[in-house]
Amino acid sequence: MGEVFRARDTKLGRDVAIKVLPAAFAQDADRVGRFRREAQILATLNHPNIAAIYGLEEANGTVGLVMELVAGDDLAQRLRGGAVPAEEAIAIAKQIAEALEEAHEKGIVHRDLKPANVKVTPDGKVKVLDFGLAKALEGEAGSSSNSLDVSHSPTMSRHATEAGHILGTAAYMSPEQARGKPVDKRADIWSFGVVLFEMLTGERLFSGETVSDVLAAVLTRSPDWKELPPGTPPGIRALLRRCLERDPKKRLHDAADARILLEDSGVQEETSGASEKAPPPSSRSNLVRGIAFLAAGVAVGFGAHVLTRGNKVEHRAPAATIRYEIPLPAAHSFQGDLALSPDQRTLVFSAAEDATGIRQLWIRPLDSLESRKLDNTEDARFPFWSPNSRELGFFAGGELRALDTVSGSQRVLARTGPYGEVRGASWSSTGVIVFNPRFTGALQRVSEKGGPVDAASRLESARGQGTHRLPNFLPDGKHFTFYMSPGGGSEPGELCLGELGSLEHRCLGVASSSGFPTFSGELLFVRGKALLAQRLEAENGKLLGDPIPLGPEFPSNIGTSGQRAISSSGDALAVHLGAPSRNRLVWVDRKGIEQQTVYDRPGDWIFYPRLAPDGRRIAIGVYRPNALGNIWVLDPTRGGETPMTRDGDNQTMTWSRSGRELAIMSFAPGGEASVLRADPEKAQSARLWKVVPGLANIDSWTLGDRGILLSVVTAETASDIFELSEAGELRAVLATRATEHTPEASPDGRWLAYVSDVGGREDVYVAPISGEGNAWKVSTAGGSEPRWRPDGSELFYLAPGGRLQAVPVTPGSTFAAGEPQALFAARFDTSGNRAYDVSRDGQRFLVNLSKASPGSPIVVILGLGEDIRSRMARAQN
Repeated sequence: MGEVFRARDTKLGRDVAIKVLPAAFAQDADRVGRFRREAQILATLNHPNIAAIYGLEEANGTVGLVMELVAGDDLAQRLRGGAVPAEEAIAIAKQIAEALEEAHEKGIVHRDLKPANVKVTPDGKVKVLDFGLAKALEGEAGSSSNSLDVSHSPTMSRHATEAGHILGTAAYMSPEQARGKPVDKRADIWSFGVVLFEMLTGERLFSGETVSDVLAAVLTRSPDWKELPPGTPPGIRALLRRCLERDPKKRLHDAADARILLEDSGVQEETSGASEKAPPPSSRSNLVRGIAFLAAGVAVGFGAHVLTRGNKVEHRAPAATIRYEIPLPAAHSFQGDLALSPDQRTLVFSAAEDATGIRQLWIRPLDSLESRKLDNTEDARFPFWSPNSRELGFFAGGELRALDTVSGSQRVLARTGPYGEVRGASWSSTGVIVFNPRFTGALQRVSEKGGPVDAASRLESARGQGTHRLPNFLPDGKHFTFYMSPGGGSEPGELCLGELGSLEHRCLGVASSSGFPTFSGELLFVRGKALLAQRLEAENGKLLGDPIPLGPEFPSNIGTSGQRAISSSGDALAVHLGAPSRNRLVWVDRKGIEQQTVYDRPGDWIFYPRLAPDGRRIAIGVYRPNALGNIWVLDPTRGGETPMTRDGDNQTMTWSRSGRELAIMSFAPGGEASVLRADPEKAQSARLWKVVPGLANIDSWTLGDRGILLSVVTAETASDIFELSEAGELRAVLATRATEHTPEASPDGRWLAYVSDVGGREDVYVAPISGEGNAWKVSTAGGSEPRWRPDGSELFYLAPGGRLQAVPVTPGSTFAAGEPQALFAARFDTSGNRAYDVSRDGQRFLVNLSKASPGSPIVVILGLGEDIRSRMARAQN
């Protein structure tokens, strides 16, 4: 397509490649315009195996394409030395397939895939060049075919009134290209197969003295499969046959399928051959282990050699199970989230900066000495990996998001609601994500591409099921385990097995955690404080044999923290050794200095503190061991605790303006939401007020105790704000396409503070409570949890990262607010609404503080599956 020069970008200080296009091309204004449009599309490709396009420049009649400068030889140069060893050829082909997969998903077809367009860097990284440029050059007049070099014949575009245009390089073009027919991504699949065949054999698949001879071979000659080396894995042979079908309808359709077959074949190569002895670990595995040992100061045995198999993980038996420690980042505390990638090469965890309390996700490649903070993951929870170990799913800002760990880009998959702590998710190899966006209720499902959210399981209310949570997919991509927690406060629950396409499930037995499937068919789970392994027969929904205990050499706290801090992927395990975090209720001043502890009981998890109007009593939610949430009223002055509820799962509450009543949101075992009314002077006096649709949250009692404000989420709508009247009628106060939640009525009853994502992110707004008039955005960089000062002179909210902001407000018939002022950052427990409340004089704050886990390391265990198998074999003997 032109000559390529190494050049220096003097503006950005980097070396680049400039492809200078033929002079005849530059003189055709229509083609330059078409090329520019095509280059703009190609510039959207952002993938580690695709050479990037930086720009298109024109000067003095010369047109040049500015591209990423890629070091190393192209594959054509590499092939001059003969065939590529099978293991290396598979690794190269897999990266080519990943590049094609990325481009095809964006509607871009290469059209000229050949060894000369594949670069292999010195460290083995593959870069595919010239994506889609054949299309950009369409219409170029060709030279006499007889004069062209057969092996590197240029991209051709012959004008033929009946045959159409021929685009591509003769030796690698597909039959439909050779015939001048329209092409799609299946043409790239053919070229991919030709390149792979040449890598394995060292000989060009289609050759001839002239281009015409080569084209004739493409159209008529069948590959001689005997030319493939004798040790070629059967999976590779099958892949080549699928890629080299002349009929595009019978050909492999997707590069993703090629990648999966390559990964399958890579594992077969590991296990096939005359010798049954496992080959030695690769040099990369040794490097991974060596660096890990240096980082941890531990040297124990040999690690597991791991390969990807489709969207699964396969494990070659190690010499011994190894363990090593990963320290947390300096001045950071572990926050309870941990996940290992399916290929067992990367760890992600959550940690908060000790100085600010800001919580973010961190990523740690196991062959690296450093952990790296992931941008734009503030307050992210429950991270989980995609099957290809490239994307991370997580929950933040009321959304289920996916983060590309290579490019750093994020996308929103679903709205999960603005409140209630999510309870885990899992990403299937079939492209489905199953998750629970709240503490109660059944599982839901959404496509990995986003879209509508549907049910994935059904609660059996007759059996007292309160919630399904913490799903984990099995390697088959259709079955998943989850933890079933009973309603009514009874624990432990059961380990259950669900299946995509059905809302039914089977419970496998009593457990204290979800199940973590290994890729050899065992299931890890916690019962009491013991980590157990048992054989799972997924199709019949049965656990076989007796469970085998894996302690005591495994971490002793795995039973108590396992539901959130354990991640098992294939044959690996990661667990944090520190004590699980806890929270406590504390009075702090406007500088964040602690003054008095109100509630701190080991084993209790408290949430949603609400201060009574008289300032004396405090309503809190409490999760206690083996119980769901219940509402208690504390009287710190006189002492004593009064229970308001006992049954169901009771989460949010608010005081009436008079202080004579509490409104409580309660979820029955089947997930039905009900508003209760309770007299704080009488223990367990809650009575039904109204059953409400969907997932609801109680936020604020209106002036004069006319009713309460609710945030309501249903399956059909995002979160909207409703008022529940004294008579039990629901009236929409603010219902738009945006998400609105956490309403808070001002003390004078004129204004409504609330959170909305109408501007693309969640911010705090204030609007007339009458619904007439405009809304004012109060927060400047995102915000949540608005709370009025009791005299109406200030509005408080939490900025991202947990910094409390104070906004001066001028009371009156018109709303006027000053600039937000930062007060302090504390380790708020922001798993739900109402992480704080404000005193009557506005000088103290009742804060629900998370007590950070100690800075203990994370322990990674590789080769766990082999250890499990050997133990189970001994137990059976």
